[in-house]
Amino acid sequence: MEGTDNISVAKIQLQRAAKLLEENSKHSGSIPPDIEVYALIHQLEVHQIELEMINDELQAEKEHAEAVSEKYVELYDFAPSGYFTINKTGQIIDLNLSAAGLLEKDRSSLKNNLFAYYVSAETKTIFNDFLKNIFSGSKKETCEIALLSASNKAKYVHLSGIINTNEEQCYVSAVDITQRKQMEIELLEKEVQYENLADAGLALIWSSETDGMRTYFNQPWFHFTGKTPEQEMGKGWMTGIHPDDLDNYEKNVLAAFKNKTSYSIEFRLLHSSGEYRWILEKATPNYKMSLRFLGYIGQCMDISELNKLRKLSI
Repeated sequence: MEGTDNISVAKIQLQRAAKLLEENSKHSGSIPPDIEVYALIHQLEVHQIELEMINDELQAEKEHAEAVSEKYVELYDFAPSGYFTINKTGQIIDLNLSAAGLLEKDRSSLKNNLFAYYVSAETKTIFNDFLKNIFSGSKKETCEIALLSASNKAKYVHLSGIINTNEEQCYVSAVDITQRKQMEIELLEKEVQYENLADAGLALIWSSETDGMRTYFNQPWFHFTGKTPEQEMGKGWMTGIHPDDLDNYEKNVLAAFKNKTSYSIEFRLLHSSGEYRWILEKATPNYKMSLRFLGYIGQCMDISELNKLRKLSI
């Protein structure tokens, strides 16, 4: 603005000097050394110098702005996260190169298309709710969805979005979490396989927390006791221990827990038939890779028939 104002002043001064020169020329036929004219010429020279300085400053500012703009474009386009600008109808208004890379498409072909078009059918409702929540308030929203890429391979992304100041568009960042999701899926599959394996055998398998409260029993356990998970979890299962064996069981198991050592113990446990059957329980302490104690994992075997054979052999 200041540069524009100075240019306007210089033009007015120039016009004024030209007019005075023209008038003096008409009256005398020559250009007199008019003091006012010299003064105006001096002012013009001063303004010329000022304008050149202002022009240099503007040029420097322009170059700086262009450098900053280029830096921003580089940071925006080559950021590891994908960035989308989406309007209320779900159209992609703008996106960076990383965002286009997530969908494995050219950036220009994605603009003005509906973002939901690239969301998997299983997670489309999650995305629609995510977008609706953003435009219904100013707080940050997050969700996890699966994107359909050009290679037809699902890419899992974590979305974070917030409405912009005009409330007509929102900014959404997308972080690729495919590797993490695949690990979660593999872990879940292994857990299912473990449960299937645990349920397929004859052993009664259980696990407990550090305080001894049991948090897992396999299906053979429930077949043996005839009770429900709600009845057995925690210390509920201990109501099935024969009263004559309860004190000895608690004393030995408590000592093992205190020292975090493996143990083996025999006791009688109430069967679903209503009779007490002899059980051999073996348990070992459970640790994470960080060596943090998690509790115990144990298995029980029905040794009633073995005990009968023992008595007969005596």
